[in-house]
Amino acid sequence: MSFKTDDGQAGAVGGRPRSAGGGRPDDADSQAGEATIRVRLLLFGAAREAAATDEAVLDLGERATAREAFERVLDAYPDLRRFRSSLLVAVNQEYARDLEVELKDGDEIALFPPVSGGSGERDAPAEDAGSAAHAGDDAQDFFELTTEPIDVGEVARRVVPRRCGATVTLDGYAREWTNGRRTLHLVYEAYDPMALAEMRRLGEEARRRFDIEHIGIVHRTG
Repeated sequence: MSFKTDDGQAGAVGGRPRSAGGGRPDDADSQAGEATIRVRLLLFGAAREAAATDEAVLDLGERATAREAFERVLDAYPDLRRFRSSLLVAVNQEYARDLEVELKDGDEIALFPPVSGGSGERDAPAEDAGSAAHAGDDAQDFFELTTEPIDVGEVARRVVPRRCGATVTLDGYAREWTNGRRTLHLVYEAYDPMALAEMRRLGEEARRRFDIEHIGIVHRTG
């Protein structure tokens, strides 16, 4: 597998990628011009820090699976191995519950580490820290990301039509203590397109399961 980071550095990982069927015969391996696919790799949070890059391009065998790509990434970036059992893998902006899924040329893989907190200095805010990402233009159902403090009352007023007599809100907070460990602050990072799609999916599931007129979800990052 070869790879290229977003800063233009190129590299390679030894060994020819195996097919989804568990490997090609030796005579096939020796043939020139073996078909390959190119997959985009995105890394977030501590995974990005461990790999020292946030994006790379992977060249894999034509019938490579998400599991095979995952193993090759761990070979390319050994510091990621400490997250091996807890890394979340997404393929094309959907969490991969089955890593045996076969990849296609142009697919995208994203790796997310477990949520963690600490007492280090915060990163400097981005220049567009006041902007919000919107999933749609619906005036009542809405799914948004923002870097600004969330006004729960304002969110509730946006979602309740006149024919409804009540609203239910859930306001989430970062707890100070978890299993005896104190959290001084949390920094939330989101892959905006995937996060918004997942928020919309949760909204649609809530509609199916409960008698809900309208729903709005707003999540703060940073």
